[in-house]
Amino acid sequence: LYAMMAKSPDEMKAQALELEKSIQANYPAWEVAAAEDVSYLGGGSLPEDKMPSFSLRLRAPRLSADGLARGLRSAPVPVVPRVAGGRVILDMRTVARQDLPDILRALGHATKATECQA
Repeated sequence: LYAMMAKSPDEMKAQALELEKSIQANYPAWEVAAAEDVSYLGGGSLPEDKMPSFSLRLRAPRLSADGLARGLRSAPVPVVPRVAGGRVILDMRTVARQDLPDILRALGHATKATECQA
C-alpha cells in the first residue's frame, strides 16, 4: 500500500507509456491512450481521498469493455481494471513495473477467452 501511495506521477506516466507501446505493438487495431487520472484511497477512514495518478485506457475493436475486463479478471494472473466510458482503465498507481508482462499475458488470455465465447 505504501509503495503505491509513494509512486510519483513521472514514474506512473513512464509505466503507462511503456505499457501503451507494448499493447500497440501487439494489438495495433486497439485504441490505447495514457492519460492523467486520479486514484481513490478507498474505504475505511479515507473513502473520498484522492491522489493524482496516470492510467491506460483501452478499447478493443471487437470486444466490449465489460467483456475485456471480464477476460482480464479471469486470466491466470488476474488483472482488475475499472470500466468507464466504454473503455477498460488500468490505474498505474496499482501496477508494479514487474507486473507489466503479466498484464500483456492477461490481455492475450482475455482476447482468446472472448473469442471462444463468441
